[in-house]
Amino acid sequence: GTSYLCMLNNSTNVTIEDVRFLDAHTYNLVITSGMMIKCKGVKFLCNQISTDGVSVWDGGVYGFEMDDCYFNISDNVFVISGGIMDFNVTNTIIMTDYAVFFPQGKVTGDPLVFKDIDILRFGNFMKHEYPEKPTNKEVNLVIENCCAIDNDRSGGFLKITDTKDAEKTYMLKNVSLPNNMANKL
Repeated sequence: GTSYLCMLNNSTNVTIEDVRFLDAHTYNLVITSGMMIKCKGVKFLCNQISTDGVSVWDGGVYGFEMDDCYFNISDNVFVISGGIMDFNVTNTIIMTDYAVFFPQGKVTGDPLVFKDIDILRFGNFMKHEYPEKPTNKEVNLVIENCCAIDNDRSGGFLKITDTKDAEKTYMLKNVSLPNNMANKL
């Protein structure tokens, strides 16, 4: 089987604090089902593909808090393919070659909040696309106080394609983008 640097399965009240995930050969942090998961002062460092930062699969997670963390990875940072509610990322620095947020499953309930985020490099902030099959995914996303410095792709900040008729709410407050993204929100 595949091994991950950290896997939480059916976990409740877990705190990961002041650790470094270094050179994952698969995924860094995988959550298959959980409640009240907290990450504080965690660093995710790797330079190869297939090393998503935080992946939420299957049963999803209720209550995820990330604060004062750092990502320098070569894949998507937050990949959500299981249900998720009450998701908050604050005071975090991100460098990635791909998407910061890549929803692949139903996201309902309270909005997903990214607040006080510095993005030093990224492909897209959110990549939400399903070209191979119809989807009815809900996404409620708040991005507040976000400073994005360097975009390494020609895509837009929010890459949204073929998401059919599900209601989606995107709220951007005080977001600055690099010059090469003019007219590409």
